[in-house]
Amino acid sequence: MIRNTSRQAAEPHATLPVFFMVASLFLSLPLVAGEPPNQPTLGASVTILLENTGEYPFADAFKASLPWQSGELMGCFDCGPPLDLDANGWVRTLDDTQPNGGQVAVTLVFNDLSGEYPSGTYNVLYSGSGTLEYEGSASLVSRSPGRDVVDVDASSPDPFVMTLIETDPMSNGDYLRDIRIAMPGGVCSNAPLTACASAADCPMAASCNLFVNHPNQRFHPQFLRNLEPFSVIRVKDWMETDEVDFVDFVDYPELDDARWPSVPPEVMAELANVLDVDLWINVPHLATDAFVTTFANQLYTHLESERRLYVAYSNEVWNTVFRQHLPVAVLGCQAYADLQAGCDADDVPMNGTYCEGHPTNFNNSCVEAQRRWTSERSVASWDIFTGIFGINRIVRVMSSQLGQTDMHDDLLSWQNAHLKTDALATATYFGLALGADPMVAGWNLNQLFEAITDSEIPTTLSEMQNDVDFLANNYPNIPLIQYEGGQDLTASTALQSNTNMRTLFDNANRDDRMADAYLQLLRGWKAQGGRLFMHFQNVRRFTEFGRYGALEYQDQPHASAPKYRTLVAFNDEVFVDGFETGDLAFWSSSVP
Repeated sequence: MIRNTSRQAAEPHATLPVFFMVASLFLSLPLVAGEPPNQPTLGASVTILLENTGEYPFADAFKASLPWQSGELMGCFDCGPPLDLDANGWVRTLDDTQPNGGQVAVTLVFNDLSGEYPSGTYNVLYSGSGTLEYEGSASLVSRSPGRDVVDVDASSPDPFVMTLIETDPMSNGDYLRDIRIAMPGGVCSNAPLTACASAADCPMAASCNLFVNHPNQRFHPQFLRNLEPFSVIRVKDWMETDEVDFVDFVDYPELDDARWPSVPPEVMAELANVLDVDLWINVPHLATDAFVTTFANQLYTHLESERRLYVAYSNEVWNTVFRQHLPVAVLGCQAYADLQAGCDADDVPMNGTYCEGHPTNFNNSCVEAQRRWTSERSVASWDIFTGIFGINRIVRVMSSQLGQTDMHDDLLSWQNAHLKTDALATATYFGLALGADPMVAGWNLNQLFEAITDSEIPTTLSEMQNDVDFLANNYPNIPLIQYEGGQDLTASTALQSNTNMRTLFDNANRDDRMADAYLQLLRGWKAQGGRLFMHFQNVRRFTEFGRYGALEYQDQPHASAPKYRTLVAFNDEVFVDGFETGDLAFWSSSVP
């Protein structure tokens, strides 16, 4: 069922060297039952489906477009009355009595991405009767029943705007619907990870299967190509874990919905199958057992038997930034009678409202309630998944905060959760402290990288080592893995408008010295017995809110992406010795 919410050309691919293919093969071998890999292994996180991230996973660009906005034909973009949508999110009627030419439905297919998505011919295909118009970077070339041919100039600073200005009323049953926006080009018939504009782009004279003629081509091949080096794919953002309070599965998007603000489990499974990798999911913090059971069954039905599933509860419930922080604490207070008096003793004591002043007024009872509930719901979710998949295919992940050994212990000890935990996961970032220091805005890149390599990364590795030691001394059968990690050069709220800091952090993420920093982090992690490192994120454009993408946009040449190339090179380093940090000549000759 659709939810009505408002929200914000392929690179030639070199032949993979033999040792890279050997490395990839090794990392895809079956793993020990109920455990993460016992060799250093890298994973990647896909980004949330929005029209402005720089990542476009699907050959159908409409799936990630902005939800319909109600506007006026000759007036505003989003000031109209609520739209009349069917169960799948298609507009059934438009109100012609509205001012300024009547009601229209507007979407942005791509936005804020000048030059960072493909230019060329887009084919807009649909069922029913109605009229679409195009503005911004898009202009209509030709029109025939059920098909508009649109030329898009991605270098334009304007968004790709599509407006539904007319549709047959629902009484006729033929309103415009089932929109598919086929992106330019296609995929080589004998190389599913190779994008093409024509057969000339394909090896061995294969054909180029154009997206417009192949509606069953789910994923864009460059999206797959960028994920190819990794052995586990985390889909936390595809599930809108930090954005939506899913309770019942009926509220979760389905395959035949107009858009996928959250991606259906069938599609997640298909991605893992196509890439021959394992999958990492995050159970929504309010999800009922029925939701978890349905979600697990959907994945079990569609996920190949060789694929394993990492299961974690929510995401960083301890982090006050995220919406799940307070509800999880309140759920815990409601569940544990021995904590309820303390939970109700904060901002307005004993008024029947739990944790109302937390975290501004720190409340130990709310913290304890949150940790107990997180632990208990983690185990309950694991039990559901293992009951469906069997214990050998599920990696049961307890997530905690880097360096917080008291939190680790509370989560693992509550009702002996450690007996069912296969791995403790933390986030291994460096650089966040620099974004809170106003002096950094006056630094140059030399000063910044000196601080990163001499202080920030050693501090992160020291905290990681403390966690490794804690587990070895207290829970020796539980290894440490990383659910997220990488650089976190992000200005604090007070400094987000500082253009000097933003420019400094942007430039640092594009500098080859960031490759050295990543190798320093990854080699340190490996030396501490690293098992699985999930980089966050694989593709995401840089903004004042973070520069997490290993690639800034999907079509970015890998040669200009030091973080991405380092991650791939590190995969090779596990098996191949002899190259030096920063040896770009090695990378350019051996890494795709």
